[in-house]
Amino acid sequence: MDSILSEMSKFLEVREETVTTLKKIKSEIDEVGKNASNTNLATKVVSLGAGITSVVCMVAAPFTAGASAPVAAGMAVLSGTSAAASIGVTVVKHIKESGLTKTASEVIKKDQRAKERLQEVAKSIRELASISNNTIQFLEKAAQIGLTTTKEIDAVLKLAGTAKATEIATKTAQIFEKASKIAKIAGPVLVFVSIPLDIMGIIVDLLERGNVSEASKQIQKNIQELQNEYKTVRSEYNEIKSVLNI
Repeated sequence: MDSILSEMSKFLEVREETVTTLKKIKSEIDEVGKNASNTNLATKVVSLGAGITSVVCMVAAPFTAGASAPVAAGMAVLSGTSAAASIGVTVVKHIKESGLTKTASEVIKKDQRAKERLQEVAKSIRELASISNNTIQFLEKAAQIGLTTTKEIDAVLKLAGTAKATEIATKTAQIFEKASKIAKIAGPVLVFVSIPLDIMGIIVDLLERGNVSEASKQIQKNIQELQNEYKTVRSEYNEIKSVLNI
């Protein structure tokens, strides 16, 4: 496990990538959807409708690890004469061909892993209180998650062989106080609700209903929620740096 600041830094970097990718998808939906709506699709409806199943399979693959047959089978019942659906197919096919569906799948997985690792280290900070009576174990754990330095630990250990129990207790208490402050700052990270980045669901709905506006709104909502989390962690990151005098 890396330090709290290291995990926060990684999370912020990945989250920026996630938001950027979703913004690109939203932009594609808005732009291509607008162009498709302004085009006479009457002669293309049948051929586009017939290609819905294959497009769904292509789009689903990166999100479902190839297990997209059931989705394709379900989508096969879609009407091939729906102008709205044909617009949806046009938009999704463009997104797929641009490589954004594959990129989104990879980035969302990275984002989830980064969040989980950040929550793990935040949880470890809160658990420090349970081992505060074991000085050595407490200090080792505090160092592991970046709440103290090797120099500080060495200073305490040098005193361990002396009769300066009061000084040892004082230094350990200082580190514990620092850990408590950081635990309070990092608290919101522990209660992050997993944001359902159901991009595949949005895309399938876009194929079925051709509701470009609704798909765009859903992705924008995801973007806003992700950015709110980003701001929270960024603020915590700066506060913790201040506590650690970095």
